[in-house]
Amino acid sequence: MKLSNRLSAFSVRGCAALALLVATACSSVPTRASLASSQESAGADLSSLNVLLGRRQLDEDDWAPIDEPGVLGLEYANERAGSAVGFEIGFSLAAAEEDEFVSGIGNVEFTNSFFEIYGGMRKTFFVDAGVRPYIGAGLAVISAALEAESGGASVDDDETTFGGYAHGGVEFRITDNFRLGLDLRAVFGTDLELFDVSGDADYTQLALVAGFSI
Repeated sequence: MKLSNRLSAFSVRGCAALALLVATACSSVPTRASLASSQESAGADLSSLNVLLGRRQLDEDDWAPIDEPGVLGLEYANERAGSAVGFEIGFSLAAAEEDEFVSGIGNVEFTNSFFEIYGGMRKTFFVDAGVRPYIGAGLAVISAALEAESGGASVDDDETTFGGYAHGGVEFRITDNFRLGLDLRAVFGTDLELFDVSGDADYTQLALVAGFSI
């Protein structure tokens, strides 16, 4: 092969190799748009609306046979990007109903209900992971009511109390905007007096959580 042909072949191969090298290098460098998108994802606020459905355990000595009411709650949580902790606010409704035979009276239908409003601090860990744990704590206001009915006659009483709460749980990402999880919660420090009997509305609670990013 002539020297000119060899030089021509070498230059073609060299140019092709150089072009391939440049293309590979360019493809490995993130574009400005992708960098911005990644930064926005990592630095975005964490805001969610959570629906809770579960059951709570009251003090059996105070509330039997209606010491395990079902509960439905709604919660809003927000954690700003770069902040150590965020906040949460929410409310819940809980109620139980049970018949019990009372000597000298007969069958009595007991019903209780609780309306709770709460607010406090919240911290979520491993925000970008598929499974992320969280904790929270704050103050709660609970309005409790108790009713007993038998033979068409009924009596009822209600009172409002204040207490503290703490909870924690874990969320599993189903889609980018939807998560399912479990939440374990405790309320403490409450004080009630219903029908001139002292008690409390303290409880532990386990609930299924459906969370929606907003």
